Amino acid sequence: MSSHKYDHLFKIHFIGESNVGKQDFISRFLDNNSETSENLTTIGIDFKIKIINFRNKLVKLQIWDTSGEERFRTILKTAYKGAHGIILIYDVTDQNSFKNIRKKLDKTN
Repeated sequence: MSSHKYDHLFKIHFIGESNVGKQDFISRFLDNNSETSENLTTIGIDFKIKIINFRNKLVKLQIWDTSGEERFRTILKTAYKGAHGIILIYDVTDQNSFKNIRKKLDKTN
């Protein structure tokens, strides 16, 4: 990984149930990859970095993909500290994945 200098740093978390497409969304954003990553589940926490140029400033984005599995709940609360933003992901074909967003948010406090 190259050591770029940057003007701003933003830590952004993606939160949602398992198998709602968080990894696909992140992959599309970071790599412009439109292929789906079937059956890949994040174990705990994964993060990726992207540096973008915005209004002649280098912005470093830390994109955090947090597991939707309940067993990782205790480590996630610590990981959310210092986050600048949270993106909520749910499956439009699964009403429970939308309903459970509130539970996920409550666990970040």
